[in-house]
Amino acid sequence: DNMSNASVPDTEISKNDVNFNNVKFMNPQTESIIITNKSQVIARFKFIPKLDERSFCEPWLKVYPPYGALLPEEKLVIDFTVTIDQQTARKLNFSDLQFRDLLILHVESGKDHYISINGSFLATSMCSTIEFLSKCIEPVRIAAPTKLNKSNEIVSLPIPKELFRIVNFIYIKGKTQANLFFESGEPKQIDQIIECLDSGKSFEGYDWSVQSMADVLVQFLKNLAEPIVSFTAFKQCLELGINSVIQIKNNLFA
Repeated sequence: DNMSNASVPDTEISKNDVNFNNVKFMNPQTESIIITNKSQVIARFKFIPKLDERSFCEPWLKVYPPYGALLPEEKLVIDFTVTIDQQTARKLNFSDLQFRDLLILHVESGKDHYISINGSFLATSMCSTIEFLSKCIEPVRIAAPTKLNKSNEIVSLPIPKELFRIVNFIYIKGKTQANLFFESGEPKQIDQIIECLDSGKSFEGYDWSVQSMADVLVQFLKNLAEPIVSFTAFKQCLELGINSVIQIKNNLFA
């Protein structure tokens, strides 16, 4: 029995819970654990999918390394990186802003480990809807969709305040700017602008280029959960256009 136990890998991980707090849109956040081989044999490990799943983790999570081998008494750091992209942000923006996953760390011939991934996301105006943002008098971080009263008594803004602030900045500083939408802005400035829009902070005190603000405008429109011309309205416009063409043809060849 002792000989048999000596040939079985014995591994230990530093923690079973990995938490991510206040993750921002398109801002990767990394947390780590340490896996230790406490036995006198090589320990081979890999993350494996849960039952009936093809991937071992959600699309917003990256694990490195996802597999490996440890010599006796060796330790290894495993990194977990969360990146909330457009697709995931659109879902989280209209939920409880929480994300979670459960990972299985399989050890060959040894004991498996279960790692719980939990985190919170900071709501963003970048992946919302015109309708919702128009109803948000407060910054989007405060006016979470799940808490928004959707009764008819809500006073809606003519346009979202975030869109107004972006366009107003471009109008004031970009009227004489050449190649406005053909030159890229600074990534750091773009992150600062989005943070001010989401939190309601003033633009004062920042020396941003108009190109950076133009990039934010493009991102705002590109990442909307529903386009400015809604899917329903677009379908109606398309049908009206087709009917108009048919009517014109009928009139021409009548």
